[in-house]
Amino acid sequence: MKNNFTSDKYTKGRGKFSKRVYIKCVNCSEIIFNYQKEGNGAIEKLFFDNILDNFAIKKESKLICQKCEKVLGSRFIFGKDKKLAFKVYPGAIYYRIFVPERTVFKRG
Repeated sequence: MKNNFTSDKYTKGRGKFSKRVYIKCVNCSEIIFNYQKEGNGAIEKLFFDNILDNFAIKKESKLICQKCEKVLGSRFIFGKDKKLAFKVYPGAIYYRIFVPERTVFKRG
């Protein structure tokens, strides 16, 4: 998969540290979608702009695992710019950082 990262007016403010991660369900380990993660730290919000595939999930009101049907988060509008995002429930997902030479697992 090629890196088709988003680039918007906030890219400079976030810094140049951007990586692709696989968002997974903590219950069944199913990959839900690929995501462009900015910066360090845990994932608390999943912005629609940074979802790299599975675009159909953006139409849903809740983030639900397709395999085990567990609810992982809910849709909300963030900030003054009214960016659409999913608010992830604590401990509902984990992510795998895609690095070609090595793979790192994080819990978020």
